[in-house]
Amino acid sequence: MNEECRAVFPVYLEFKDEIQRYILKKVKSREVAEDLTSQLALKLHSMCEKLKEVRNLRAWLYRVASNVVIDYFRDEQKKQSQSIVDDLSQDEREEFFYIAVENCVLKLLEQLPDKYKVAVRMSDLEGISQKEIAVKLNISYSAAKMRVQRGRESLKSMFYECCSCITED
Repeated sequence: MNEECRAVFPVYLEFKDEIQRYILKKVKSREVAEDLTSQLALKLHSMCEKLKEVRNLRAWLYRVASNVVIDYFRDEQKKQSQSIVDDLSQDEREEFFYIAVENCVLKLLEQLPDKYKVAVRMSDLEGISQKEIAVKLNISYSAAKMRVQRGRESLKSMFYECCSCITED
């Protein structure tokens, strides 16, 4: 263990009560504040190599404590969201999933270039045939087919890219 890592514990003890009060103000639970303060000690130990680069130790400790609190609230939010989903029946879960996917696809649709966005919207959301799309947009039938197809392909690609970002976390 190097010198910086040995120096972490005395620093932690010096500011522990002050940092714990700060965390308590944020989380409003003494038990949670104590747990997070303990997590902070572990995090500080894992970050001990950075200690030699720190100019203002107190400010650095508060920054790390703030990150621990943010992580706590993120985890709590995930737990709440999962709890809501767990309480739903199978039919409600499917409906919830369908609505979530639909909202995602609609947001992605807005990111397509206009010529593809309009064609996909007319075809898939409004149920207009590709021949009618060609007439309404004053383009050839093959151009309408191409726009719908390319728009769908782009949308599919964007959707899978978005989903892979979520599953990689």
